[in-house]
Amino acid sequence: MELPDYNQYFLKYQRIGFVWSIMIVYRHALNYSVYTLQKMSTVWLIEKMAYELTGCATVGFAILAGYNFFRNYTVVDGIRKVKSRLYTQAIPYIIAASINWLFFASLPHVPYISKKINGVTYPFSVKSYLDTILTGGGTPLWFLRNLILATVVSPVLYYVIKNLYTGTLCYGIGLILYDLFPKDQFSIPYFFLGYFLGAMVAIHEPSLVARTSNRMIARSWFVILCLLVVTDMLWNYSENERIRLMFSILLAFSFWRSSDLWNKKMPERKCYSDSFFIFMYHYMVLESMEKVVWIVFGNHEWAALFDFVVCPIGTICILINMSAFVRKRFPKMHSLLCGGR
Repeated sequence: MELPDYNQYFLKYQRIGFVWSIMIVYRHALNYSVYTLQKMSTVWLIEKMAYELTGCATVGFAILAGYNFFRNYTVVDGIRKVKSRLYTQAIPYIIAASINWLFFASLPHVPYISKKINGVTYPFSVKSYLDTILTGGGTPLWFLRNLILATVVSPVLYYVIKNLYTGTLCYGIGLILYDLFPKDQFSIPYFFLGYFLGAMVAIHEPSLVARTSNRMIARSWFVILCLLVVTDMLWNYSENERIRLMFSILLAFSFWRSSDLWNKKMPERKCYSDSFFIFMYHYMVLESMEKVVWIVFGNHEWAALFDFVVCPIGTICILINMSAFVRKRFPKMHSLLCGGR
C-alpha cells in the first residue's frame, strides 16, 4: 500500500486542529438556555446553526487521535509509544485539572460573584479534587481523560482491529449497544467509538484521511457538509444518541475533506500550535468573561448575542497571547503544560 504524504497531513492537521479548537470554544459559549431566549429568535437560530456545525469538532479530534496513534504503529514499538503518549497527555491533564479545580472551587467564596454562579463549581475537599482528576470535573478535560484511557488500552485494541472484519464486527456491536450507555457525550463510549474508527482507518486505509482532495471532490464534500447542517437543524437527532454520533462522525469527515478548499490558503501563524493550550484552558477564561457580560448587561437577547460573538474571541486572544508569553519566558513550563507541543 502506498503511504500518503504525512508532512502535508501534519500541516493540515495543525490548521484544522486550530479551527476545531475555536469551534469548541464557540460550542461552549452557547447560551440560549442561560438567557432564556425565545425559540426561533434571531440569536437562537444563529446559536442553533453554530451548535450543529461545531458538533463535528469533538468527535473529529477523537477520530484523529486514534488515527495518529496507529498510523505508524508496530507491535515492537507499542509499549514505547504508549509511554511517550502518556507523558504528553497525563502530566498536562493533571496540571490542567488541578488548576480548573482550584479555580472553580474558589468561585463560591468570591463576594458578589458567588450568588450569580450558574455553572460548574466544586467544594474545597480532597474528595472533590480526586473526583476532578478522575472524571475531568464536568469541564472539557473529560476528553483528555478518555484519551489517556484509550492510549493505555491501545496495544490490546490493536489485536482487535488488525483484522478488518473483526474490527468492523466489533465496531458494529459497539454502535448497536451504544444506547445502553449513559446518554451524554462525556461518556467513554462516545469517545471510544470515534477513536476506534480512526484507529481502523489508520491501519487499513490511511490515505482515506491523509490524502488531499482535488477541488471538485472538496467542493462536493462542502455541499454535503452544508446539507448535513441544514438537515440537522430541520430534524433534531438528539433523541437518538446512536444517530447523533453517526451524524457527528459524518459531519467531521465532511468538514475534514472539504477543508482542502481553503486550508492551504491559511497564512502561516505560530498560533496554530496553540490548539492544545486553547482546548485545555479555555473553559475557565470563557466562563469568567461570560459571567462578567451577564452581570453587567443582564438577561437580554442582544446581550446573549454579544456574549456569544465577543466572549469566545476574547478567550482565544487571551489564551494565544498567554501561551506565547509562557513559551517565550518559561519554555520548560510551557512544555509541561502542553506535553511538549
